[in-house]
Amino acid sequence: MGLGLKCLSGGAGWLLLPPQSVQTLENLADLARLDPAALRAIEIPEAWARRRKHYPYCPRCAFLNPEDVGSPVWKRRWLAPAVVPCEVHATPLRAIPCARVRRCLNLAQLLAQVSRYEREPRRESFD
Repeated sequence: MGLGLKCLSGGAGWLLLPPQSVQTLENLADLARLDPAALRAIEIPEAWARRRKHYPYCPRCAFLNPEDVGSPVWKRRWLAPAVVPCEVHATPLRAIPCARVRRCLNLAQLLAQVSRYEREPRRESFD
């Protein structure tokens, strides 16, 4: 039995979960032992499912989750097409190139990539 999971092309599909069918969410929820509503909450709107050159993030939130300091976080609202400041820190979001995000298979690898990127000279652009 297949899951029927829709993924976005271009890598980092684990970070961008497009809307799924009810049956697919139920199958995933059973597999992960989660409430399907929890999975529905992390889906991105169809309008956000587009090719992108950069992934926005707030480094302070990513490395020190204000809601749970022991858990890193990547916020769904950072993936919105409009670049907005961090609602917690009121600072502009930074952007990591999509090519770097594609190399990552999970959040731990993504945060390691962001950490390396943060140590490099700044050259941001939200093209």
